[in-house]
Amino acid sequence: MGVTASRDLLCFLKGIYSTASVNSEGLRKLVKKFDKQGPASLSSSLLPELYSSNFHMGLDALDMAIETLRELLDDLDECDNELYDHFKEEKKLNLVHFSRLDRPTQMIMRNESYETEEIIIGKRANEMLWLRDMIRQIPEDDIKHAVAHRGFHNPKGRSDLRPLENSLAAFEAAWTNGIHLCECDVALTKDEKLVLAHDSDFSRLSLDPSSDTSNRKVSELTFKELIALTLKNGVRAPLLLDVLRSAHTIGPEAKLIIEIKPGNNQAAMALARLLARHPEYITHVAVIMSFDLWAMHELRGALGKMLSGEPRRISSSPMLNGDTFDRHSFHLSMGGTIPKLMLLTVAHVPADNYELWVDCNDYSPIDGWLQTDGSCLDGVYVRFEPEMLEPDGAAELKALCKKYTVGVWGVVNKDPDDYETMRYLVKECGVSYFNTDLPRTFLTDSQFEDD
Repeated sequence: MGVTASRDLLCFLKGIYSTASVNSEGLRKLVKKFDKQGPASLSSSLLPELYSSNFHMGLDALDMAIETLRELLDDLDECDNELYDHFKEEKKLNLVHFSRLDRPTQMIMRNESYETEEIIIGKRANEMLWLRDMIRQIPEDDIKHAVAHRGFHNPKGRSDLRPLENSLAAFEAAWTNGIHLCECDVALTKDEKLVLAHDSDFSRLSLDPSSDTSNRKVSELTFKELIALTLKNGVRAPLLLDVLRSAHTIGPEAKLIIEIKPGNNQAAMALARLLARHPEYITHVAVIMSFDLWAMHELRGALGKMLSGEPRRISSSPMLNGDTFDRHSFHLSMGGTIPKLMLLTVAHVPADNYELWVDCNDYSPIDGWLQTDGSCLDGVYVRFEPEMLEPDGAAELKALCKKYTVGVWGVVNKDPDDYETMRYLVKECGVSYFNTDLPRTFLTDSQFEDD
């Protein structure tokens, strides 16, 4: 069985497991509900039948089969040449219409194309020079707190002057020009590839936003379909593993802050498995964060077990030689460290029920969120508030920073995004991370006049 067929089998088994699990739990709840409504009881007669049924008894076998496949597909996040070869022919551009034009028209079009291309290349080069010069003017003690939001990109989704958001080029441009930290968003494909994606689908960034693939949820796409989905920058969305490889090559200061979208616990567990399989990349993940408090505490538990090297039977398959422990946990326990785990919050009553809100007038609820029985998160990423720049708000934020690791995020065109604000929050309040889209107004000459 090839890699592609194995991925298809993994998707199939996960679908069966999900259906069986939902049916089993649904029937159990129905029996319990019936018992509460009347004197008669069904638990003693029906629950034994349920627990001995094929679809309930088969859950453990299915779970073991899924874990076995995950183990055998050790390089699940590796690029598969088989898939790339398959799409080489499918992705050729159709240039027939151009060849049918008369020669003078072709020459005019070529000349105009060359001139336009030279202008665009010049503008891109200027943008990179600006980034490099700007970062050189900022002290190292300050720049290490700046977090390039989705890499060095244009917040409006354009890819003419800056790289596309969450693209490999966006992160490499930031890292190689002096930024240490980049924030990214991850999603899990149908066949368990961790891909960089902020939205639920790629319609906003796709080269063909009207295509069916662009409008399907990332969680419904396979890696094979992802390769065929071309974005505005002419390439596919990168896998998280692609970006971590680049960070590892660039150097130890290149790090990611990874956001997991709410309700995506499977992505959190997939991230834990990826870090266990590739302990050499753990130091390139500074922070993992989410609005989903439950998912973050679950991730803390999963990473803690891997770090401790706790034995865990994965499979009795003879193909695995009867291993009774997760060999990846062993690698991680030999020197890996857990990235900081942080909770994302909003500053106003949220529109979505999964978000937790807190403002700088009272940070006391944060203690109960971060510290629970048997689990503790490292800190919180709070939304910027104007009060943070005032004495009372700054004092509250400073007190919070003494207890936890704190990051500040903002909304483009609504919250200040400049070096002066970042420096104040870092120096006066003790903030560790400041998200920025690196606008052209991030640094002005006047900000250094008093230094």
